[in-house]
Amino acid sequence: MIYFGDNMYNPFYIFVEGDFDELFLERILPEIRDITTINDIRIIKYQQKKNIKVTKHIKGIKKRNQNYLFLSDLDSHRFPCYTLKKEKIIKSYGVEENKIVIVKEEIESWYYSGLKDKSLIKNGLNYYCSKEEFKKAISKDYDLNFMQNLLKLFDLNLCIKNNESFKYFINKLKELIDKNFN
Repeated sequence: MIYFGDNMYNPFYIFVEGDFDELFLERILPEIRDITTINDIRIIKYQQKKNIKVTKHIKGIKKRNQNYLFLSDLDSHRFPCYTLKKEKIIKSYGVEENKIVIVKEEIESWYYSGLKDKSLIKNGLNYYCSKEEFKKAISKDYDLNFMQNLLKLFDLNLCIKNNESFKYFINKLKELIDKNFN
């Protein structure tokens, strides 16, 4: 869990699947803070937790009238459309539909979409790649260290320009903040 800022009374939660998602958001937190003016953003990895724990956490957030977003990869090999993926999330965790952001295809596509130096990745990768496609396109080991190095070359505005699901995420953050914090 990452605490950004010192406002413990009105945090904003972002639920993410795993380590690479958390790493990505940690990198862009300062820029998200600038865009949204939220001082306290908490990142919670949910994939390693039992559904019941995540469901209780979400219920507590709702009860306290706090705000959150729930990020999930599309995983089109299992879910052919956003609707089915959202239905699964709602059923599994009790998340409100308007709080769900689906990453097309997987978080690796956001890393790639904002990468300023594409020479680190083999040609042919598109901005909506899967984890498997991403792994095939890199010439190094796929690990947290490699992903941290990619993020040193990350440009948020480039990612917004190249990837509609990331642009949607940023716009969703702005929308929720405008609605609830201003």
